[in-house]
Amino acid sequence: DEFIHQKDIIKDENLKDLFALLAQLNNSPSLSGKAKFRLSVNGWYYSEDLSASKAGASQVQAHAQLMRFVFPIEREPKKHQRTIGNVEIFTLENIDWGTGIVLDAKEDSYGEIATVTGQIVKGITDKGHSFNILVTPGQGKISVFIADRIKGTPDPYFTNEWAFSEFARVPVV
Repeated sequence: DEFIHQKDIIKDENLKDLFALLAQLNNSPSLSGKAKFRLSVNGWYYSEDLSASKAGASQVQAHAQLMRFVFPIEREPKKHQRTIGNVEIFTLENIDWGTGIVLDAKEDSYGEIATVTGQIVKGITDKGHSFNILVTPGQGKISVFIADRIKGTPDPYFTNEWAFSEFARVPVV
């Protein structure tokens, strides 16, 4: 109902809204038997240059991407680390994928998993890094893949910082 800046996307109430929307969308009767949506969110502070372009006004408004694509990372082995409430915390076993934290919870625990996601992402941004999140549906569960990403781009391979932040490590988290 109001303007929310992209840098505030990680606030608890905003993540809860996104996760609730994803669950509601994927459980809608019109999607019965069809491919489920995934949700992707990227950080706002992705450049080492404080004056770097952030791709315009539409990027300032809090946003996320929805897609219907099963990412290979969803099938990667993971190692259980701990449990917080109803949220299981894992790390990816294959380090070739890079840093990866995976959270799993029952779909109706989207509020709890959103809170834990926000806490982890805050730790990432507090150290001056950016992030990518991929939220995936499962059989009655929700999984969140979180990537800690340094600012900047792999120059000279990709010189457009704002576009890189939208897609960087989304498939590989």
